[in-house]
Amino acid sequence: MIDVKNKHITIAGAARSGVAAAILLKKKGAVPFLSDSGPVDDKFANKLRSESIEFEEKSHSERAMQGEFLVISPGVPTSSPIAQKYLTDQKSIFSEIEMASWFNRSPIVAVTGSNGKTTAVNWMHHTWKTAEKECIVAGNIGYAFSELVDQTEEANDALLEVSSFQLDHINTFHPAVAVILNITPDHLDRYDNDFEKYAASKFRITENQTSDDCFIYNADDATVSGFAKKLSKRENAPHMMAFS
Repeated sequence: MIDVKNKHITIAGAARSGVAAAILLKKKGAVPFLSDSGPVDDKFANKLRSESIEFEEKSHSERAMQGEFLVISPGVPTSSPIAQKYLTDQKSIFSEIEMASWFNRSPIVAVTGSNGKTTAVNWMHHTWKTAEKECIVAGNIGYAFSELVDQTEEANDALLEVSSFQLDHINTFHPAVAVILNITPDHLDRYDNDFEKYAASKFRITENQTSDDCFIYNADDATVSGFAKKLSKRENAPHMMAFS
């Protein structure tokens, strides 16, 4: 986990995830500054003002470029000027879900895929409720992880829907259980119209898993099953479970 106390941190994108990230960072002792190249919705602007968090809209000023690192919202592409400036300056970029995971105390069950993520996570939530097992549900569904991470406990689980955009800038994000449902061409404009780059982003969900963890994958998806075969040869690879 990166110590954020007293650090000046820029967050790019002032929608749900970005605002939640800014509030969490302030709560943890950081000095967040939120920057959006477009207009900020009134409900988010009012929320930021109520939390005494400084922000700007319709531009990324020089101040926005001076953060110790950048927390990037899913809607802000890596090709954006602010992200490119941080990369040029050799400063780190972290996704909101990565940053939130620094403060997580629960085992993470993370689901990604081109189709069916929300349905799968809703089904999991129903299953946990039926079993009377405590959990939070966040990520690309309902709430940003930053909004709920302080509710996590070792005895509970964090059920997360995770997009490729959220996986683009992870570093230590570590699901105890990672699930890839399928990978089909989608959002390729964010990946230089290169399906392999898009798939590689999805595969990052297993990046920090070890033999103590579990990877569940769709054996009927040729792209996913091909990746699973390669992953199984990795030293300290996670336990593999296929479904079809």
